[in-house]
Amino acid sequence: MNPIRSIIADNLVKGIHWWSDFWEKLVIEDSNEYLFNQLFFNREGFIIMAENSEEDKHYLIFLKVFQQAMKGNFAKMYAKAEAGKDPPIKKKVERLRAELNYCYDELSFKEYLSDFLVRGGLNKYFNQHQEEIALLIKKIPWQELRIWSLLAIASYKPKDKPIEMNDESEEE
Repeated sequence: MNPIRSIIADNLVKGIHWWSDFWEKLVIEDSNEYLFNQLFFNREGFIIMAENSEEDKHYLIFLKVFQQAMKGNFAKMYAKAEAGKDPPIKKKVERLRAELNYCYDELSFKEYLSDFLVRGGLNKYFNQHQEEIALLIKKIPWQELRIWSLLAIASYKPKDKPIEMNDESEEE
């Protein structure tokens, strides 16, 4: 059985949010990143669950804002990468995850989140939903937003790189 589905099912049986306890499972108990990788490979299902829940719509907006900031950060890495070399995206993803784990209270999380969103550059989702995001950050417990930040990282799907054609590959 898929461990992510099992966690979600257990949470629903308990009558709590389907995403509850993800932080504990993904960070504290997942030292080998098994669950994190499972969530990454099941990200489409995760997005569908959030989209189908009226209650989770505002979290989905937060997720898109966070992922847009990730996209901006990754674009900067690609721009700085040497020709022919891939930037260390996986390393950056792990760093984002670690930075979230260092958030120990509301203030440290909000400082991290603000800095992260600024580093991401212009963010169309943030601009479209400024009021909703500001209220969400103000009203929702920071621990829940940290969970959704981790879910945003795990469910982020980078665009496929275009395949470059050279003279040799065209002849084959």
